[in-house]
Amino acid sequence: MKYGVGIDISKGKSTVAILSVVGEVIEEITSNKKGRVLVNGDNWLASSLDNTLIETGKKVEIVYIEGAHVVVKEIKED
Repeated sequence: MKYGVGIDISKGKSTVAILSVVGEVIEEITSNKKGRVLVNGDNWLASSLDNTLIETGKKVEIVYIEGAHVVVKEIKED
């Protein structure tokens, strides 16, 4: 499994702080197109860990950071 660590100097925050954090999809993620997720008030470009569709409004967990985007997995509701 990959883990990315970085510092956003403009905001003075470490991006490692968002690993395993729950976010919400605000722009659909598909197998061939990145979408967007809202995490702690920040808007991130995102792709799906298993290349599946994740619809707008779904909750996701941040698995790792890859470059300037996050890789997420959907949190399945029971």
